[in-house]
Amino acid sequence: MKLKLMILDRNIKTLENNDNDSWEKISNKLEEEYLEVQEAIKEDSGKLHVAEELIDIIQVAIRGLVLLAKEGFDINKLFSRHNKKLVNRGWKEKKIINIFIKE
Repeated sequence: MKLKLMILDRNIKTLENNDNDSWEKISNKLEEEYLEVQEAIKEDSGKLHVAEELIDIIQVAIRGLVLLAKEGFDINKLFSRHNKKLVNRGWKEKKIINIFIKE
């Protein structure tokens, strides 16, 4: 299975531009999307709606990872550190999601 998510650049309709992203913007967007997930679940508005909102949260998380990379963080090392933390907490992997960035 191959999944595709975009690293966003700019929005030609709203004129938003992720080149000048900030932690405040990401925080605000994450809160907005979190509330939309909660609303979709509580209102039982259907699994498709819940899925769409969850993917929106993943998209915001990607924005955060892009900003971390711009700030000099090695994303590979961060993922390795995160996986090690999970293993140390007793988790075992069921499957692996590989992420490839197409330039």
